[in-house]
Amino acid sequence: MRKGDNPSLLEGRFGRTEQGPIRLIFIDNLRWFLMVLVVVFHAAVTYGPIGSWFYLTRDISTDGVIPDQLVSLFFAIIVVMLQAFFMGLFFLIAGYFVPASVEKKGTRQFVWDRVKRLGVPSLLFILVLTPLVTLMVNPTTLGTPTSFASYWTGYVTNVSAWDTGPMWFAVALLLFSVVAAVSLRKWRWDRLQVSLTRSRLALFIFLIAAVSFLVRVVSPIGASVWNMQIAFFTQYVAFFLFGILAFGNGWLSAITYEEGKFWMKMAVLSLFALLIPDLVLGGVLQGNLVPFSGGLTWQSAVGSLWEETFAVGMSLSLLTWFREKHNRQNALELRLADDAFAVYVFFPPVLVGIAVLMAPEVLPSLLKFLVLAVLGTVSSFALARLVLRRIPGLRSILWQTRRPAKQ
Repeated sequence: MRKGDNPSLLEGRFGRTEQGPIRLIFIDNLRWFLMVLVVVFHAAVTYGPIGSWFYLTRDISTDGVIPDQLVSLFFAIIVVMLQAFFMGLFFLIAGYFVPASVEKKGTRQFVWDRVKRLGVPSLLFILVLTPLVTLMVNPTTLGTPTSFASYWTGYVTNVSAWDTGPMWFAVALLLFSVVAAVSLRKWRWDRLQVSLTRSRLALFIFLIAAVSFLVRVVSPIGASVWNMQIAFFTQYVAFFLFGILAFGNGWLSAITYEEGKFWMKMAVLSLFALLIPDLVLGGVLQGNLVPFSGGLTWQSAVGSLWEETFAVGMSLSLLTWFREKHNRQNALELRLADDAFAVYVFFPPVLVGIAVLMAPEVLPSLLKFLVLAVLGTVSSFALARLVLRRIPGLRSILWQTRRPAKQ
């Protein structure tokens, strides 16, 4: 799509053709950008004080110039800020493409395609990549090297030990998609006409924040089921539904660039008006993290409000910015967009492998983080393009053939 073309031409029923789904260039670009953030996020978790991952090193090392506390705070801020919005935005984008796909394929075919696209890679990760990554981190048992075959046999027969890793997203998205397909087939609620105003978005933020706060009373941040942290699922469900309604109402073209800038300002303002006071007054500098995770605490309430304000602000601003400023692709960006899902599935062994290899090196944590983030991103995309794409079985489930948008 050329700069200046009307984005609404890509909305509603123009999202697909008889030959397949049309490529929305700005969404493609946003997807691979978010994929880079996924790698950066897990690199920060690797060396930072919070978060869960296959390989963690909590010992902050510096060059003596930057205090350890500041380095820990830097990693924590990256993790908290990215966690607040980037997975929710993934769900919003996924929801946007559901209505047209259900209408085109029918419920049964749509569900079957989702099982192949999301369920099969999830099983691949759980049954093959999880034990592989685990052995990268712990290659021995009582000092004796552990063979993959012996570890794998014990792992696959113990279902309670199965780990979805980052593929919890695909498992959750499969569940969301099946429920949405069945309900859309019956009621077509995606065609409900709703205008998007600032007051309604503010109410949207408040409702998600309130429900998130209540959910975290019983399931605080950190508690998970199959690596799914229920504490964040209020946002994920709400954003997925937002994406479905966005398709039916043409919201992705209706939200102006100026409105996107307004919500970016709201996201930045929320950092200073909500997050920083919450952290400083709530005791985080004294190491008191428990009240922020959940329960009937004011820290959790303020944190939930900040999180959803930041999530909506960042999501709307990124969607409008990419639509207006990055709605074209060169050859490299086209490949990055094509390979993004394969990278999502296979980046964990790449990232963990690099981190384990760097472990013996005595370097500042910030430097290790930068090396891991850059090298992990480049290596993961290179693996997808140069190796995985050439494997027929993987190519058929990790890559989709889509028609490009008209230029």
